Amino acid sequence: MEIAAVVERGTPILGVARDRWMPTPGAFPAFESPPPLEPRRRRRGARAAMATLVLAGAAVGGWALFAPARELLRTSSEPTPSAPPPPPPAPTAHRDTLPWTIQVAAYGTAAKALGLADQLADEAGVATLVTPVQQGGAGTVWYRVLAGSYATREAAAAAREKLWHQGTTARGIGDLLRAPYSFVPATDTSLAALRRRGLPAVRWRSRLLIGAFETPEQAAFTEAKLTRAGVRATLLPRVGTTP
Repeated sequence: MEIAAVVERGTPILGVARDRWMPTPGAFPAFESPPPLEPRRRRRGARAAMATLVLAGAAVGGWALFAPARELLRTSSEPTPSAPPPPPPAPTAHRDTLPWTIQVAAYGTAAKALGLADQLADEAGVATLVTPVQQGGAGTVWYRVLAGSYATREAAAAAREKLWHQGTTARGIGDLLRAPYSFVPATDTSLAALRRRGLPAVRWRSRLLIGAFETPEQAAFTEAKLTRAGVRATLLPRVGTTP
């Protein structure tokens, strides 16, 4: 080798020349570059912001939870005003229709019908009605004598049985009719004045009534007579007050 030749010639050796220099394995520790500082600072800032938000949310949630509790304690400590007792219900009168009646007779003249009606009212204490009913378009007019006004057919049948038992009418006499409508004249018209004008008015309790009609159409004949006589009247269903 060249090194040995040089040594043999006595030339001092200053160094050894090689083709290229390579470090000896293990001579130096491996070098790693440190992580960049900027991302780490960013993560620290993000964590601090997140912690701030969490603390703020907890504070708001705690206030929301405790605020209703404070309000509940405040309202529960205040005295609750007592509601005044409700007023007692006012008594009401029940108004019932009285559509049923008993036909005890029929006459060709108003005078005969009114005579029997007054007799039943005076002697038997039965409220009566007289109804003009025209047969056909321009036929004969019959005046029905009707006894009483009742809420049901059964009540009318019981009243008819009583009339038979008392002998007021002969047994078997009396048809049950549902005739709810009657004319109610104006209050300034007297019973005598109505009868002088040919209207078969009767006193029914504290009022004056004319007829007891099964339908409004059946009352058309009497309505025409009222118009010719210049008497104001209203067709209404009969009613009564029950306790």
